[in-house]
Amino acid sequence: MLDKPYDLRIFINAKDNIRVIRRIKRDRIERNYPLEDVLYRYEQHVMPAYEKFIEPYVRRADLVINNNQDFDSALEVLKGFIVQYLNKHAHFYTEN
Repeated sequence: MLDKPYDLRIFINAKDNIRVIRRIKRDRIERNYPLEDVLYRYEQHVMPAYEKFIEPYVRRADLVINNNQDFDSALEVLKGFIVQYLNKHAHFYTEN
């Protein structure tokens, strides 16, 4: 299982509609893909792969960060969590 060897599992999440909007914007603007292609790929490939391989790990995460708007506040949450985590587990990191 992928998450076994790690001490801290972080999942960065966004609402479904935000993910598809970001995908459309990126693929239309940066890659100049037709909208129909973007939506087909998202529906037929991206979402099934997400549901099968990514989504099951959400419930195993130690921290889920929502990335629905501005990521700056999410970075502050992550920073605080990591500092707290390291303080709690400092004995492990100083002994090894």
